Amino acid sequence: MKNLLLIISILYLMVISCTSNKKVDKNMDSIATESVIVDENNAIDSNVLTNPDNAKTSINDLPIYGELTQESLAKYYPNITDTIKELANLSASKLDLNPGNGILVAMFYNSAVSSQMFLCTHDRKGNLIDKLYIGKATDFDVTSHTIAMKIISKTKIIFDQVDWGYVGDNDIDTIGHEKWLVRVDKDGMIENIITVYKKLP
Repeated sequence: MKNLLLIISILYLMVISCTSNKKVDKNMDSIATESVIVDENNAIDSNVLTNPDNAKTSINDLPIYGELTQESLAKYYPNITDTIKELANLSASKLDLNPGNGILVAMFYNSAVSSQMFLCTHDRKGNLIDKLYIGKATDFDVTSHTIAMKIISKTKIIFDQVDWGYVGDNDIDTIGHEKWLVRVDKDGMIENIITVYKKLP
């Protein structure tokens, strides 16, 4: 009988001890959680989840502008130079146009002999959408061709294309003039209206 009472007493003490430990554990969990200190500045600088700009690639990080390597030429300006015999100093510059939908507008230059120009549009991932051959500006050698560009709105550019040559014995004047009104739509497609002001004689 004494043994039975002793066993019951031991079991009772074990139950009380377990219950007490659970209460202490719960209190300790809440205390530990409340006492954690977060360094917010360090978390923002190092955590991609709290700084989403670190998780995405900016279009400015793509090699779409400036001097173009063969790799960036093939990827961002495919087939543009296929029909050009002389290639050198290939580059592209961003134009201050904003047709919408993340469309980017660039001027592609080939300066091998004289400056050839292509107007190009890309989507936000850098994929080429459309292109327009603007022309080739040349130095004066009996004749010359100049191209002046003016951005007139977020979607429109004017190109004045002028041919120069001798008029009479020694006078150099305009012998041809075209005005191109180029528009880029929200899908990146290029539209061009050409007005001829003076034809070659």
